[in-house]
Amino acid sequence: MILVIGATGNVGSEVVRGLAAAGASVRALTRDPAKVKVPEGVELAEGDLARPETLAAAVRGVENVFLMARAPHLHEHVRHVVRAAEGAGVRHIVFLSSHAADPESDAPLARWHGEAENELRASRMAWTMVRCGAFATNLLFFAQQVRERGALPSWPSSDARIAVVDPADIAAVATVALTQPGHEEKTYLVTGPESLGMLEQTRILGEVLGRELVYEVLPDPVLLQIAQGLGLAEHAEAFVRQLRADGTGRESHPTSTIHDVTGRAPRTFRQWAHDHANAFR
Repeated sequence: MILVIGATGNVGSEVVRGLAAAGASVRALTRDPAKVKVPEGVELAEGDLARPETLAAAVRGVENVFLMARAPHLHEHVRHVVRAAEGAGVRHIVFLSSHAADPESDAPLARWHGEAENELRASRMAWTMVRCGAFATNLLFFAQQVRERGALPSWPSSDARIAVVDPADIAAVATVALTQPGHEEKTYLVTGPESLGMLEQTRILGEVLGRELVYEVLPDPVLLQIAQGLGLAEHAEAFVRQLRADGTGRESHPTSTIHDVTGRAPRTFRQWAHDHANAFR
């Protein structure tokens, strides 16, 4: 049995589908099973990472776990999962982490992911870290503005070049790590196949939609509101500072991880845009 924690997210939902298609026995953890639709044969389990007493039943009989946890309580929630999983005899956890994970970092998200990775490394279980950077699906946050104004507001990263990745490809890497041997104690950096600036992403999305789009850099007050909406109220200013730093002259270089692990080429940003075009129309 494989337990998927974070089963309703952009990556976790794809992991559930991939595992089900591969014929694996899958259990999906959710706070409200009545609101979740999963493929036929997938078992639903009710649980909350903030309430560790709800996790014992979810991990019972489980061999492998896919784990995604959200800030700002990421480290605490991972600790809850580790304790429950160790008690149930879980063998292996595949953790969705950050490309910037570093327990010594001044950036909260990077530090929290680094601390969570250390929690897993110190456990009695095998682990695989799947580190990722920018998701293509982050742009869906601004789909309404694209539809209504032909504008793509986004993070302050117009001159940064990012190897943006399709979450379906991240899920494919995680699915292989969950179902095939040889991925224990491995740290995978998962990226898309090309480094693109936000102006290039805007142009490509516009070409796919058949309309000209304008890229808008979000001002700090709006970024602070977004951070607060993500539950990062106490860390909003540090979050915005990090976004500004990441958006200045940075380049993330494509890796071969997706091909190396899955045997197929990663999907391009243009392919992702075609698949999600209706959300922007």
